[in-house]
Amino acid sequence: MRFGRNYPHSPPFVRVVRPRFLPFMNGGGGHITAGGAMCMELLTNTGWSPVSSLESVLLQVRLAICSMDPKPARLESTSSGSRHDYGVGEAFEAYKRAAAAHGWEVPSDFPEAISTTV
Repeated sequence: MRFGRNYPHSPPFVRVVRPRFLPFMNGGGGHITAGGAMCMELLTNTGWSPVSSLESVLLQVRLAICSMDPKPARLESTSSGSRHDYGVGEAFEAYKRAAAAHGWEVPSDFPEAISTTV
């Protein structure tokens, strides 16, 4: 979880580091993008509220990963050769693609947030 300079007025950037999950197009789900970022409107300017607590955000992330709608998250096979962690740049690019696909607004301070760990 990373925070931009405008937090709590902009959402945190939430991603998975490991394990790797199957991409949605390959049968994966759980609202995890191909780059490991969470695909949730809550984590964009469109769905974020400054009164959201970190506890509620983490609960929503947990529920999204476990969600059966549209598909549950599935771990990528270790025999597939992709055993490395998700990179932060990879996650950020996937997050931007997902937000654009859904028409969600990406916070302007996210490029800064991905270079700062809290």
